Amino acid sequence: MKYLNNNFIFDFDGTLVNLSADWKLLKKELINLSAEHSLKNELSTYERIIKLQMLDKNLYEKLSKIEAPNQKPIYEINDNVIEFIRSKLDNFSIISSNLTSTINIVLEELDLKKKCIEVIGLDKVSSPKPNKNPFEKLIINLKKRNYNFEGQIFYVGDKKVDQEFANNCDLSFIFYQNL
Repeated sequence: MKYLNNNFIFDFDGTLVNLSADWKLLKKELINLSAEHSLKNELSTYERIIKLQMLDKNLYEKLSKIEAPNQKPIYEINDNVIEFIRSKLDNFSIISSNLTSTINIVLEELDLKKKCIEVIGLDKVSSPKPNKNPFEKLIINLKKRNYNFEGQIFYVGDKKVDQEFANNCDLSFIFYQNL
């Protein structure tokens, strides 16, 4: 068993980078898809996604065209976090409500892909944050590759849902806001 010497898990958008996706268009697309499948209007964004992923096999393909048009996400890096990862960490993981494909494109562009041992995006889970399903998925995937956490685990995020997620998973939470 290989133990991870850096027990850091990061959120993606708002923490490592700030994506410039058209979030209003994405929500509109979710509402339109919900109407096509006769889902209730009062559902939250996450509830819509959970229900739609069961009903629409092309959901993530449709959403990726908005999140990363032409496979080219537009973003600004959060210099402090990126520098911390580059200078202090040998490895890290990401659990995010963004799509895995978007995250991987950005990690490649930032030359961080080799340090990132696992990415759990929205498209890899049955229930998104704040549910602990993404963390459970991370642990399962790491164990398959003979990795294990040792000691305190930190989750770094920028939203209340990130703190709720960390609490649900018994992780130490670090709030990060790029000012």
